[in-house]
Amino acid sequence: MGVASTQRGGEVPRAPESWDGLRSLRGVCHDVGQELAVVQALARLAALEAGLPEQVRRQLETIGEHAAYVARMMSDSVEGITDSAEFDLSELVSRMVADIRLRTQATCRVVASPVRVVANPILLRRAVVNLLDNAVRAAGPDGLVLARVLRDGDNAVVEIEDDGPGWGQVGPGLASLGLGVAHNCVAEHGGDLELETGQLGGALVRLRVAAGVS
Repeated sequence: MGVASTQRGGEVPRAPESWDGLRSLRGVCHDVGQELAVVQALARLAALEAGLPEQVRRQLETIGEHAAYVARMMSDSVEGITDSAEFDLSELVSRMVADIRLRTQATCRVVASPVRVVANPILLRRAVVNLLDNAVRAAGPDGLVLARVLRDGDNAVVEIEDDGPGWGQVGPGLASLGLGVAHNCVAEHGGDLELETGQLGGALVRLRVAAGVS
């Protein structure tokens, strides 16, 4: 049995029975954002506990940072926000490599020179994470993934290379989805992705941001 709600001057407007996809997605993102705020708060409070080992404290801080990132990523994606900021791309890639090491047995290495860019950090992070995820999946638990960050003239370049079976040797699926996400994120900056066979014999993806390098 439904519950009727009223307010002064008439009945409280009800949400329509069927929402379009965007409105529904906004609602879900709002609710997930609230839950992530709780995760952030709990991680922050736990990190303040006395006597915690420093490694545990850093891990709790990382949990809070990831919760904040996911909340902003969802909000920005739904609202179409692409605000830019200046940051060191090598630091972002190095952090993403450190994160992916936590969930793979593959050897992941990074060679990065400082390269400052003016870009949307959420979009570039999504691009790098998807490319790294594809690479460790292709390389397998005993494989090798190399990430490089360099400057090429007026461009910032990120190369992700693996020693997997190479292009066309892995069936379509998550890899194709990840490439699509990365391409869209880079395209927002006027950049592109280049696909090659790397020196390790597997796939090499070169992310090139065509503008905004300071």
